[in-house]
Amino acid sequence: MTDDALPQQMDRSMIEKLLPHKGKMFLQDRITSYDPEANIICTEFDVKEDCIFYDVAAGGIPGWASFEIMAQGISALASIKRILRHDMTPPKSGVVLSVTDFSAAQSVFKKGEVLYMTVSEDCCVGNVYKYFCRLYLDRDKTDLKIQTNISVMEVDDIRGVLENNV
Repeated sequence: MTDDALPQQMDRSMIEKLLPHKGKMFLQDRITSYDPEANIICTEFDVKEDCIFYDVAAGGIPGWASFEIMAQGISALASIKRILRHDMTPPKSGVVLSVTDFSAAQSVFKKGEVLYMTVSEDCCVGNVYKYFCRLYLDRDKTDLKIQTNISVMEVDDIRGVLENNV
C-alpha cells in the first residue's frame, strides 16, 4: 500500500494490509479517521462470534480484551505513519509493556454492538510509546465504556527479544 492509496477511511480489506493479525485475531473493521501529525486514529470493531475473545456464555467479548483491540489500533496508526514517511522497511513489531489506569464501565460487549475507538499517542521516548485509548458504544463518542493507557515498545526482531528474555 502506498501513500497515494491511503484514504482517511478504510474498510477491513484495506486494514488487513496494515496489520499482521489474521483470522479470529484480526480486531479492526473500519478506520474512520486518522491524523498522523496529531498521532490520533479512530477505528471501529463489530462484536461478532468469530472473534478470538468471544465468550459464548457471556454472549460477547469481555471488556478486559479491549486492550488488544486498542493495541491493533496503535499498530494501524504506526503503519499509516510509516507509509506516509515513505518508509519501505518492514513494519516493526510492537510489544505491549503495560496497560495502566484501566477503567471499565461495561464488562461485556454483546454480539452486534459496534465499538468506536480513539487512540492518541501521549508521549514517545526512543522506541517506547504511550497511548491514551478510549472505547465508546456510540459514533458521537459520548458513551465512554473503557479508557486506559497502553505503553508499547517497537522492536526490530520480536523473536530475538523473546528468545533472549524468556
